[in-house]
This record gives sequence, C-alpha cells and structure tokens, in this order.
Amino acid sequence: MCTVLDLTNCTGSISKEDLEHFSITQGDFLLFKTKNSFTDILEGDYVYLDKTGSAYLAQKKIKGVGIDALGIERAQSGHETHLALMNEGVLIIEGLRLSHVPEGRYALSAFPLSIKGVEASPVRAVLMDLV
Repeated sequence: MCTVLDLTNCTGSISKEDLEHFSITQGDFLLFKTKNSFTDILEGDYVYLDKTGSAYLAQKKIKGVGIDALGIERAQSGHETHLALMNEGVLIIEGLRLSHVPEGRYALSAFPLSIKGVEASPVRAVLMDLV
C-alpha cells in the first residue's frame, strides 16, 4: 500500500513545512507527485526533498518514499537527504511518472532487478487502484 501526495504546489524543494499538514504515520509508503511529472527535466531545476523534509520523514519512521524526479535530492553537499532516509532504512524510489495519478491510496508493486554487489537497482513500479 502507498499514498500519493499532491505536492504540485511546491517550487524548488519539499520541506518539513510542506509535509506537516498531511497525516503521515509510521510504516507509510509515500509517493510525491510534483510538477516534475509534467515536464521533461532530467537535471537542473527539478523539485526535490530537502534535508528538513527527509529528517521529518525519517523521524516519522515511514517505510518508503518515491518521487517523480531522477533524484530525491538535488546537488546537496553531503547527501543529507539520502543519508537521513537510508540510515532509518527508508526505501527510496526515484524517476516515477505520476502526472495522471490522483492523490490517494494505491497498491504499489515495485520489482527490482537482481544485481549483485550494488546499492540500487532499476525497478518496474506499478500502481493499482484499491477496489
């Protein structure tokens, strides 16, 4: 199960302040729908999760987070977003396309390739409506 959050109003980054009004609880798997889903930005000015947002999610002890950008962070020295999440065992999915997905709850299946000796893998992520 996962929850798609509509964050299309965010510009630049997603911060703790952007996330606090959502009902986020321990064990949630969140997918962030931003303006990234409506553009073909590969690098540069895409919306990302900043260190305040990642620290907030790590403190909430979520299970995972996905974003519609090629990276969950953008040119942050020290990779604070990745480290805050990974140190708490939070799974990260990047590169989603959510332009046609309304905010709400879904069943999520994400099938990684089995590649030995790597820290990440491409996945086939599929959302299914809950019936």
